[in-house]
Amino acid sequence: MSPDNIGPLVAFLGGVLSFISPCVLPLVPVYLSIVTGYSLSELKEKEFSYKSLWSSLILFITGFTMCFVFLGASATTIGDFLNTHYLLLKRIIGAFLIFWAFYMWGIFRISAFSRTFQVKGLPQGKRVAPLFIGMAFGLSWSPCVGSILVPILSMAALKEKVISGMFLLFCYSMGIALPFVVVTLTLAKAMRFLSSIQMHYRKIEIVTAGIIFMFGLYLIFGGRL
Repeated sequence: MSPDNIGPLVAFLGGVLSFISPCVLPLVPVYLSIVTGYSLSELKEKEFSYKSLWSSLILFITGFTMCFVFLGASATTIGDFLNTHYLLLKRIIGAFLIFWAFYMWGIFRISAFSRTFQVKGLPQGKRVAPLFIGMAFGLSWSPCVGSILVPILSMAALKEKVISGMFLLFCYSMGIALPFVVVTLTLAKAMRFLSSIQMHYRKIEIVTAGIIFMFGLYLIFGGRL
């Protein structure tokens, strides 16, 4: 695999890992209920229109994808100002990723990094376009999935072109979107499976930190995105 393919792959896997974070995984059925306008019992008993369900889900995914892609564009734009110091910036971000891995391992804690913002009072999907609900959830997820999102935004800052940073965050969004699609395809079974994964969240977080740590070393010792 060429170095140019590493960043998008890492971003995609980061999206998958973000899906099983505490602010996304346990509430997936609730998110689907809000977006589609169907109750949890209707979803479990398949008392819904598949056309309505999928159209709402696609708009929801488009909403949070737009949110994350905008963040990627912003990160790359800021990075453009530092492109004359690329090597130094790359090592600084590599060191930051290692620092973040230590944070995820629990070697130290910073309360500001652990805050979660809630989106309250959102009406049902039948009354509010799922596109805007997706954008709202994208913003509310950002602080909670920061342990994965922040390193990916740091990678976007190293990209020379804005479109490259946007593509990186698009891959991240698709990593979140894919499990949503799988859950929707197998609602009842998926909900039971997702509940069992929650017990292993800490183990997943430790492994994720290890990947971030290795990627930080990769950048420090000359690797390219």
